Amino acid sequence: MPLKPLLILISLSLPQSIPADIIFQAGNSSITANRADILDAALGRSRTEDYVVHLEFTVEFGKNLFLFTSKNLGKPLTIKAFGMQIGKPKDLEYSYTDRIQITNLNKKEAELIVNSIKKQGD
Repeated sequence: MPLKPLLILISLSLPQSIPADIIFQAGNSSITANRADILDAALGRSRTEDYVVHLEFTVEFGKNLFLFTSKNLGKPLTIKAFGMQIGKPKDLEYSYTDRIQITNLNKKEAELIVNSIKKQGD
């Protein structure tokens, strides 16, 4: 009988969902997009048939992303989504705002990003 209340306490203490965090890191600085910053995510394919994820952020996050990418032009950009490094680091060539594409992904990486974001929005 005492075991049932213990099980209930354990299940209540577990988080209901994992936050949708995408971390952009360049040099010693980083910026994190959480679920509230992400308006939409869509899976696509490039001309070379690589997988691509299209992300749309809030205007406010877009402004912060623009400042971050502008300050880090030429540095390698690493993207981590949900604790996993996505793709290979690539030198920042442009300043990004509220709409970006994450390119050169494999199917697993692309689906992880899109499905995790879509699941969080439910």
